[in-house]
Amino acid sequence: MKSDPDYADAWAWLSSIYRDEHRFNFNPRPDPLDRALDAARRAVDLDPSSQVAHHTLAEIYFYRHELDGFFVEAERTVALNPNDALTLAGLGDKLHYAGELQTPTPTPKRSSPLAVGALLALGKQAYLVRRGDQRALAPSRAGLSDRRGLRRLVNAVQ
Repeated sequence: MKSDPDYADAWAWLSSIYRDEHRFNFNPRPDPLDRALDAARRAVDLDPSSQVAHHTLAEIYFYRHELDGFFVEAERTVALNPNDALTLAGLGDKLHYAGELQTPTPTPKRSSPLAVGALLALGKQAYLVRRGDQRALAPSRAGLSDRRGLRRLVNAVQ
């Protein structure tokens, strides 16, 4: 960061580290999600075309329970690169838990063999959804508002 303070992806990854402080209680410093939000916003400001920056900002909004911001940034992330399997898997998982997807996460048009591993992590959930298992649909019953535009955008990359 000292050698290149305008490197957007570095700010995005720093934001992810702060997010993980919150998720895993790694650091006793206060307000990790506030620090994560500041770093993610800086990343987006530095490079508005960075998928990494927008994806990170979407994740931070998700963990802050600011779902309107999450949906906006998730849409932007997918629009920037609809073929990134890891991003689609991560966002698809969060969309499901936000109550937006009742079907399995879509797969990208193209993906690398390494990215397929991320999609396999959602395989059990997809299997349960296809079977109609109520446990898989439980997060979708959160009753949050419908985001048809995002659903269409995500489904468009199937």
